[in-house]
Amino acid sequence: MTERKKITLKTSLSAEKLAELDKMKNPQKSVERKPFVRPERRPSTHKPPITELGRTVKWLYKTYPDLFFKERSKPLKRHVEKDIIEAFGDKPPVTKRMLKKALSHYVYSYPYMNGVLASKGRYDLKGQLVEELTDEHKTFAIDWLRERESEKEKADKKD
Repeated sequence: MTERKKITLKTSLSAEKLAELDKMKNPQKSVERKPFVRPERRPSTHKPPITELGRTVKWLYKTYPDLFFKERSKPLKRHVEKDIIEAFGDKPPVTKRMLKKALSHYVYSYPYMNGVLASKGRYDLKGQLVEELTDEHKTFAIDWLRERESEKEKADKKD
């Protein structure tokens, strides 16, 4: 039996050294390996896609600035989506399904629930008070906020 040379690697081997090592291990099968050339990377110009939901919420902010705010929110008139669809007639710029999702996303948020607690009533598309808030609605907002806080505390304890 022939004695093998021991090789210790301190750095990665070049393609030539790998081929030489391969020849030493298998003299009958000599496979020439081509070196891997990493393609040049271009600077990324990719922006994360804005979802359809995000576009719809932004559209609501722009279209109805008297009613929709990012920081503080006014409670919306119940079934306000019907008024929005009627306002645009046959060609609303967003689908009914996406409008309902965007409104749901908006109303189940901290700013909106805090707005319910701070407000006296519900507002229409023009920002005018149209309906008083009941104690039941304010209680729901309090319960929702407490539930989110307890979920947040549980998540913080796990981390």
